[in-house]
Amino acid sequence: MREDRVLERIASVLAAEDEDQLHERMGLAVEALEGEHGLFRIRVMRPPLDPVHHAIRCGPPVRGAGRDSWDDLDGPYAFAALDAGEPEPGWRRHGLPAQLPPITPPSSAPWVAAHHGPGADSVLSIARTQVPRAGSAQERRVADALRLLAGVLHVSVMRLAVPRLFARLAPRLTERETTCLRWVAQGKSDGVVATILGVSDSAVHFHMTNVLRKLGVSTRTQAVAKAMALGLIP
Repeated sequence: MREDRVLERIASVLAAEDEDQLHERMGLAVEALEGEHGLFRIRVMRPPLDPVHHAIRCGPPVRGAGRDSWDDLDGPYAFAALDAGEPEPGWRRHGLPAQLPPITPPSSAPWVAAHHGPGADSVLSIARTQVPRAGSAQERRVADALRLLAGVLHVSVMRLAVPRLFARLAPRLTERETTCLRWVAQGKSDGVVATILGVSDSAVHFHMTNVLRKLGVSTRTQAVAKAMALGLIP
């Protein structure tokens, strides 16, 4: 493992300009770490909403199972990073197993590649056919580089992928629905909002009914809280 090449490729991940570049450069960084497969997973908390989960995978198909399958990563493969415990069930939303395959690195030294930031946590796993000898200088170098790559991927995914995920998950309100919701958030009744907008009370009620349905809530107070959490209204 050439350290200069590893650092160069990790730095290139941080400089990625879009998600395609991010995925490609992650693969090159994993390759420089002599890894055959890489799996990066991130969970972003959104109180009072459900967390958002996202995953990036790189590497060739695993024993014919397909690029997105990690179920067959056993036998000669050893993970250079393992989850400390079982992830939230939400990881399954992206076709990932509830936990990584039961593979134990033949090393007693910790292989940890997790990163925790404000409101988000992530883990990076790399499968290698060749595992450095326990306690060796090479093992320490790989572990250090793995932790560095985990942090770089965390920052890059938060910058490039998470905003798109949030936008995709947010319900699409019409301009009139958003306007009505903004006035309701200020404590205005349907009648007052109708007067402000120059429409009928029933029209405002119709728009607010649609807002509640799209947001999946049952009260206007809940609608305001969720819309603010999603950034739909200030």
